[in-house]
Formats: sequence, C-alpha cells, structure tokens
Amino acid sequence: MEIVHYSDKLKQSVFSFTDACFSELGKKFEPEGRHASYNDIENTFEVFFCLTIDNDQVIGTVALKKLDDNTAELKALYLDRRYRGQGLGKLLIDTIIGEARTSDFKCHPADYKLPLPSDCFDLKMGADTMTGEVIGSFSSY
Repeated sequence: MEIVHYSDKLKQSVFSFTDACFSELGKKFEPEGRHASYNDIENTFEVFFCLTIDNDQVIGTVALKKLDDNTAELKALYLDRRYRGQGLGKLLIDTIIGEARTSDFKCHPADYKLPLPSDCFDLKMGADTMTGEVIGSFSSY
C-alpha cells in the first residue's frame, strides 16, 4: 500500500474507484459532464494523490485545487469502505496538508455536504481565522 502522485496509468483505476464512491453516496460520476476535470487531472489539480494497493488499484484519493496563489481547496477525498478504520484517511489528510504547507498554500476543505453514510470520514477541521491554516483533527471509521 502506498500513496503516489496521480499519473495517466492510474486514470482507469481512478475513474472506477470514483464511480464506486459516488454510487455509494447516491451520486453519479459524470466524467464527460460535470466531472470533466477528471479527464485532465494533472492540469486541473495542483496535486492529486492516490492510495494504491496491488497492481496500482486505487483505494483512496485526495487532491488540492489551486484557487489563487495563496489558497487551495481540499478535493477528491475518498477512501474505499473496506479500508476505513485503519488510519488511512488520516494518512491521506496528513499527506495533502503536508503538500499544502510545502507549497505555502492556505488550504480549506470543500465539496463535503451532509448527510454522509455513518461510516464515512469524520471530518473535524476548521481554519485559523488569522492564518487560514487548516486546524483540527481528522479520522475515519
């Protein structure tokens, strides 16, 4: 199991994984429509990480989307239900927050709407109103 930067060789696995995650949430993944940015991940996102297992099978994702020179949104945070409760969600968050800090971004979460299934991530994050830095904790069940 490892966290890797997205590359085109992972595209089909990312699409299959994202489709399954969206289905679980009662949403439809539309890569030819409203989710067309997934067809150009390398140019849409500042960074896009994939948590992979055997043969590059994607079981988790997290990304940063640049809003301006100083700010990025946390995007595409998904983890396969079978791997929750093992600290992997925290690992994804820690990885993306580290990347944001390295890039001198102020980062904030986006696109997370309730209700989520009860075994999804418990996102307990806030932002320091003075610095904009993400603070708080993150866990997955």
